[in-house]
Amino acid sequence: MAKSRPPSTIGEYRRIAHAFLVGCKLPAGSKAYVVMSTEPPLYRVQGIYGSLEEAEKELKARVLPGFAWTPGEKGSREIIECVVPDMSDANKLTVRVEGCTTEANITSPDNPSAVPPGALKFENIEKVQLNITVKGTVVTYTFPKCVTAIFLTQGAADAFLFSQYHAYFGHDYEVERRKRG
Repeated sequence: MAKSRPPSTIGEYRRIAHAFLVGCKLPAGSKAYVVMSTEPPLYRVQGIYGSLEEAEKELKARVLPGFAWTPGEKGSREIIECVVPDMSDANKLTVRVEGCTTEANITSPDNPSAVPPGALKFENIEKVQLNITVKGTVVTYTFPKCVTAIFLTQGAADAFLFSQYHAYFGHDYEVERRKRG
């Protein structure tokens, strides 16, 4: 049985707070077990679980290919125990469009009648897909259901994603994330 421990570095605290902010499905005040790398500068989070048993299972599983974890990150994974903060406003499902102009627009589904009242919540997401039509051909991207942001251009990632990484986690974190794509 793996042991859990509380966060012990500022990097771990920041990364766990960020993981909760961008999509934790556990209720506020409940115990959470975070499977994460303890290797700086990224302190990558593999998942947030509601039981030690679930976290142990994830810790024993391999890191999915395609996420560019280094051998050091894979080998440094631990279970960090903490309490879920109240993130109810942060996890409110709000689809926003930024671009074309300097205005941000809140959008609504193309088929709102197909969505039962109250069902459009982050924790109810089953699948995330992006369909882009180019010269009559539809290109589909399927993402993990935990995805919370999609950037269509490098400029958008520079303006909204990497600048936040730099401000929140520091220069080394931003540089490492840029290297990995």
